[in-house]
Formats: sequence, structure tokens, C-alpha cells
Amino acid sequence: MNYNTKVAKPTDPTRAEYNFSGWCSDETLATAFDFNSGIKGDTVVYAKWTKIEAPKYTVTFVDYEGNTISTSLVDESSGATAPATAEIPIREGYAFIGWDKIFDHVTANMTVTAQYQIRSYTVGFAVNGGSEVGNQTVVYNKKAVKPTNPTKGGFIFAGWYSNEELTTAFDFNTSIKDNKVLYAKWSSVTHTVSVTPNSSEGGTVSGSGTYEENESVTVTATANTDYCFVNWTESGVAVSTNASYTFQLGTGDRTLIANFKANPITHTVTFKDYDGKILKTESVESGKEATAPPNPSSAGYAFTGWNTTFSKVTSDLTVTAEYRKVSSGGSSGGGGSAVSTDTTKTYQAAVSGTDITPTNVSVIIDSNVVVRQSKLVLNMLAL
Repeated sequence: MNYNTKVAKPTDPTRAEYNFSGWCSDETLATAFDFNSGIKGDTVVYAKWTKIEAPKYTVTFVDYEGNTISTSLVDESSGATAPATAEIPIREGYAFIGWDKIFDHVTANMTVTAQYQIRSYTVGFAVNGGSEVGNQTVVYNKKAVKPTNPTKGGFIFAGWYSNEELTTAFDFNTSIKDNKVLYAKWSSVTHTVSVTPNSSEGGTVSGSGTYEENESVTVTATANTDYCFVNWTESGVAVSTNASYTFQLGTGDRTLIANFKANPITHTVTFKDYDGKILKTESVESGKEATAPPNPSSAGYAFTGWNTTFSKVTSDLTVTAEYRKVSSGGSSGGGGSAVSTDTTKTYQAAVSGTDITPTNVSVIIDSNVVVRQSKLVLNMLAL
């Protein structure tokens, strides 16, 4: 080229990952080359390059409420670093499960939000000896469903409680926020035992009260003076003849009546033989009949019965055996002597102060019946 002429500016060159920044007249790239200056000698023009810096983007990590947890500045196409687990806010009733976006190839500014899943909790039921009740799975802040009441023999279900000591009743309107065990409370089934006497004059009773189902119960009847205990009845049916009656209470109330009756008035009935020998002594209720002993016997005489009736005894009574002589005349088989066989004579014995000498005296009342008395204090008077 000619001296002092200008060189034409060429098309800008290109270089990967660099931007062309112009031409320089020195190797140090300190002085830009002026294409308007004439060339006056051999000249080398140097291209100046500027490294192209990769774009940087901001990745912002936020919690469920939009609060910033951390930020990360990353090169284009690079990945961001998530906050440590310990930095992620705890959300009550929820579990952190990750982030809503992928941030391993960032090409723009972005906001990444923490994702949570609602927790579920188990509500268990400790039935304390009752029928089984299944567990429930309840979502956080929701309510458990009150189950059908369990059952337990001899007890009444008294509700669900929050503690084993059964002091705090559980409210099923309570929101569930953690695992929970509820405890069944039981109350004994009770029944009433009522005891009364059939009459207050007859005696007293004890044992009335409230008892637990299947409990052993003892009721007692005590008779008053001149009365005796007969039995216990329930609905008119005798259930025991023991004054102290023990039974196991069933599944219902019981109403018992202690039956008393007045002690009977008794009389002494003495059965004697002709000679005063006591054949039998019997205590007989007033108005009742005495029971005679086996018929006595005496040699030479036939027993014919008793000298008085005893079918309805109303006072102390002495009953003497009567005989009929079985042979006429002679000595009596019992050691006495017949006064006479003459049926035309009758005798009356009257009490006097004179002892009769013979040991046995027979008095003919009629031709058949002979009344024999021993050592009688009599005065025989002929009528």
C-alpha cells in the first residue's frame, strides 16, 4: 500500500466464548488502532478480545408462607444448592417432602418453594377389659369419630378418658394433632336389694342396700320375743329357710320378705296308766290334738280307752287309761280287788283327808268299766 494511505477496517473477527473488543496498535493491547491514520511503514494491528462471562441467576428458596429461607447466585445452566434440612422451617402437622421446582439447570432467576404433606395420626382405644375397638387414622387437625361403646360383663361403659388414671374425659370435638390413646372407663353395674319383715311385730331384718352385679349378699332376719323366723320369700315364692341368707346377686334388683310367726301356745298333755305311771308326756299347740301313746295293758283287764278327750287341747291335761275287767269276781289281775259286780250300785269318789288302806281300789262304774286308782285319797260314799 502507498505511504500515508489508510487501511480499510476489516470485518470483526469471532472467537468462541469471547467478544471482539477492537484492534490495537500494540501487543499489549493498550492503544486502540486508528483506521483514520495513514500508514507510514509496516504495521501490525492486534485484535483485542474480552472473555464472555456466563450469566448468573438468583435462586430464592422460600417456605410455605413465602418467607425466604436462603438465596443462591448461580451461573447459567448450573445447579443451585438447597438449604440444609435443619434450615427448613417446621410446619406443625405437616412433613417436608421436597421443593416445587427442579433447580439443577438454572437458566433464569427463580423462586423455589418448600413442599409439605399433611400428617396423619393414630387414635388408639384401650378398652380395659372390654370388647375390642379398632384404631382410627385421623388427619392433622381433624376430629376422631366416637366409636360404638364397648361392652364388659358386669359393668357399664362410663366414657373415654385421655389419661390412664381416668381423671380427664376426652372431648371428641378436640382436633387431633398427635398420636393418642384413649382409655375406657367402666362403672360397676349395681342393683338394689330390699328386705322387709312381713310384720314389724315379728322381727327385724338387715341387708338392704345397693350392691354390684355378681356380688355376694347376705341378708339377716332376727325374730322378736315370742316369734320365730319361718322363711324368706320373693314374689310369694320361698327362697330360703335360713335366717341368714347368702346369695350371689344376679342381673336385677331383688325384693325379699322375711316371714315371722308367733310362737305357738303349748300345753302339756300327760298320759297315765291306772296306777299313775306316766306313759307319755307331750307338748301340744293350743287347739291341736295330742297323740296318744301305744295302748297300755293290765293283766285281767282290757284297755277300753282314755278317760277324757284330747282332740283339741286348750290347757294342761292329764289323760288316764281306762280298763274293762275281763273276768267276773275273784281277784283282779292287777293286784286289786273288785268292790262289786253289782250293776245296781254306783259309787262316787270325793276328795277327803282319809287315806284308803288298800294299795289298789277298783270302783265298779257299771258292769263293764272299771276305773283303777292307786293310793287315792278318797272317801267312798255309797249313793
